[in-house]
Amino acid sequence: MMAGATHKMDISEMNTKRSSLDSGSATRKSKETTNEVQSEVFTKWVNMKLKIGNDKAEAVDWNELSSVFRNGLVLYDLLQVVCTKKPSKVRRENFSKLVEVANLNVIFNTLSKNDVKVVNIGPEDIWDGNIKIILGLLWTIIYHFQVRAANFGEFDAQSLGAKVALLMWIQSKIPEMEVKNLVGDWKDGRALAALVNAISRDFKLDEPFDDPEALSPFEAEATLEKAMAHADKNLGVGRLVTPEQVVSDDIGEKSMMTYLSQFAGAKKPVVEPKKVGGLRGTLSRAFTKKKSSAVPAEEPKKEPEAPVIVFEAPVHPEFLAKVEDLFYAMDVDQNGRVTKIELVEFLREYKPKDTTVAKIQKALGLVDYPSIDQPTFVAAFNDGKLDIESFDLQTIRAKVRRAKKEREEAAARAGTAEAHAAKTAEANAAKIAAKRLREEEQAREEIARQEAERQRALKEAEERAAKNAAMREKLEAQARAREEEEARKRAEEAAKMKAAAEAREAAAREREEEARRQREEEELKRAKARAAAEKAEADKAAAEKAAADKAAAARAAAAAERAAADKAAAEK
Repeated sequence: MMAGATHKMDISEMNTKRSSLDSGSATRKSKETTNEVQSEVFTKWVNMKLKIGNDKAEAVDWNELSSVFRNGLVLYDLLQVVCTKKPSKVRRENFSKLVEVANLNVIFNTLSKNDVKVVNIGPEDIWDGNIKIILGLLWTIIYHFQVRAANFGEFDAQSLGAKVALLMWIQSKIPEMEVKNLVGDWKDGRALAALVNAISRDFKLDEPFDDPEALSPFEAEATLEKAMAHADKNLGVGRLVTPEQVVSDDIGEKSMMTYLSQFAGAKKPVVEPKKVGGLRGTLSRAFTKKKSSAVPAEEPKKEPEAPVIVFEAPVHPEFLAKVEDLFYAMDVDQNGRVTKIELVEFLREYKPKDTTVAKIQKALGLVDYPSIDQPTFVAAFNDGKLDIESFDLQTIRAKVRRAKKEREEAAARAGTAEAHAAKTAEANAAKIAAKRLREEEQAREEIARQEAERQRALKEAEERAAKNAAMREKLEAQARAREEEEARKRAEEAAKMKAAAEAREAAAREREEEARRQREEEELKRAKARAAAEKAEADKAAAEKAAADKAAAARAAAAAERAAADKAAAEK
């Protein structure tokens, strides 16, 4: 039994470990996919800026990020567009590692001159093609020159932090959508549709969507496609992300900040003057200002005021009382005007079921104006744009009566209307102050969180830098060891080659000496042979001479005998 229990526990542990490994693998895969999306988004941003400086600039391929920045030329052209203080000259030919790293040093010096803080990233890291560090450098440039530099109106990116300022600016533009983040709340497409509508209204352009709140989340990609196309064509907001990326889990906060921050610098499309012949065409071209690549500073917008409403015919007292009670319930600060934020806050609790917040805003004129007065409010119901009976008047009037009673009691306790007004103003001021304190506290918490995140990123970057330095030292030590080993082998090989050469020379000398000895021996043999031959010749000649002398002596003897014979014969 114990053995069986132990066996089961081991299997459970194995399953747990396997699950943990699968989870870790999925997390790594998700991070890799997010990095791919980020690479594509950042590359589109770089290409968009390069086109400003040179409309014939060659587009950068996001798959080549690890190598395209190595010689520094693409980064140089990018900084020429976005920087106030321009980079000094770089070399554009005869590249070597030394030249390319020198070009990258110019890039980093330019960023420093423009007050861009680059932490734990250097020219060698970019030259080595570390994709994570390259993405970090691109985000630093995007954050400084676009996100942090954007005009978010009353929301200061310097004090609040760019992320918080961007989110609060979006919330002020589309309060009805209740956007709380920069990633998840954008996946169904309705928030982007509402933002595109809001920016279009600012420029007095046609709104592409009738009612963003009523859009189906099941058609998110189609909604996003329509919103992005309108923003690209009419608002100058580049399509840095795709609908598929936004609805997926692979989109990251940095990619969305890069896209959404463009809306703060949206521009109304410029209609180019038609080119016609003759004097009019010449004057048109002469007085048309040349477009500048620099982004002009936005002038503060003056809030439009709603027109004054005058009723030509008397309004029914009972109807008027109902509408006034509704207005009184919405006018939280009792200043005689209802703002867009007050309306949205009221409708969160008392919204009629048969309409939407956007339709009510449009009917009241709060789409075009930041606030409306009571006559304008009454006119919307009197003209039939809104139905007073669609609101829960019983509950609303009960709220109004309670509020009135509380104010009357407070006024009675204060003794005078002036004291009552002062107390109301004080309460409103306290409410506003409390709200501001909450917002400031939230902003401080966000800043603290961002600082903690920055410190964590800094620590990770330092650890990566230390790890890279250690790895670099290790690789350099290994390289030196390999070089020393190769030098030793080359020395040994040279010594062997020298010894072999010397041996060959010695062998050659021995062969020459042997050949010389053989030649001398052959010469000696030939000399002996000649001497023998000469002796033989001499001996032969002596023998021949001896034979000749002998023959001569024989002949002489024979002659003498014949002569003696002849003499003897003669004497006879």
